[in-house]
Amino acid sequence: MIKAFSLVTITAGAFVLSACSTAGPARTPSGKAKGLQGDEWSVEDIGGRGIMDGSRVTLLFGSAGELAGSATCNRLVGTYALADNTLSISPTGLTRMACPPALMDQERRFVNLLRHVRRFHVDGTGALVLETSAGDKIIARR
Repeated sequence: MIKAFSLVTITAGAFVLSACSTAGPARTPSGKAKGLQGDEWSVEDIGGRGIMDGSRVTLLFGSAGELAGSATCNRLVGTYALADNTLSISPTGLTRMACPPALMDQERRFVNLLRHVRRFHVDGTGALVLETSAGDKIIARR
């Protein structure tokens, strides 16, 4: 019960804080944003290392620049912005559940790469490819 209440509180708080921002998300070109938005993306690769069997990593891009998902052990909330050909993602909150060390390591790698994403595309197979300036990638599918 307390975990559920904490998750609702954190999620609601993140959305309230993002709504109170004076700058708001950067301009979001509707055509490119529609490629991100819609159904949830299930991550299948983090930095070329796949994901651990049985783990769940997801992303859901909202129409107002909000981001939600599962980072492996914990729920993730944040914001994203598109401007010209640049995508920036700001994870602003995570629940605080502990998991086995290998899962926590995967979660840390995922959140760290999200913070460095600068561009995206949907490839010919329908996979979402999020890419950092260094060329590291997160790959997800619907």
